[in-house]
Amino acid sequence: MIRWRASRRSTSRISWASVSSSTVQAGHDSALFDRPEIGALLQEHLGFTFRDFTTVRSAIQERYNRIITGLRNETGDIAMRCQAEGRDPTVQEIQAFRKSMSAFMVLPGERASFTVSVSQNMASARSPAANCAPLARRPFRRTDE
Repeated sequence: MIRWRASRRSTSRISWASVSSSTVQAGHDSALFDRPEIGALLQEHLGFTFRDFTTVRSAIQERYNRIITGLRNETGDIAMRCQAEGRDPTVQEIQAFRKSMSAFMVLPGERASFTVSVSQNMASARSPAANCAPLARRPFRRTDE
C-alpha cells in the first residue's frame, strides 16, 4: 500500500511537470513564432504561418484522441457486456476486440496517418491546412544564397 501511494505521488508530480513544461513551451513557441514579421517569413519560405501550423496540429491531436477513445470504448464495451451477461465473448466479439486492441496498442501508425483522400480534400479546400500536407516533401530553401 505504501509503495502504491509513493508511486502514485511521484507519477502525479511527473504528470504535473510534463503539463507545466508543455504549457511553458507553447508560450515560448507562440512568443517566438506567432508574430507578424515572423509569420510573413514563414509564409514566404514554408508556405504557412505558425498559427496555420498550430491549427493543423490541434486538428491532428483531436482526430487522434477521437480514434483512441473510440477504440478504448469498443474494447471496454465488449468486456463489460460479456461480464454483465455472465458469458464468454462470441467469436465475432473476440475478433472485434482483437482488432481494436491491436490498433489501440500495437499499430499506432495506422491511426496516426492520413490517407490520400484526406490530403486531396484539404488541398481542394485551399485552407491553411492544405499548405501543411506536403510539408515533408518541400525542399529546404536557403535564404543566404
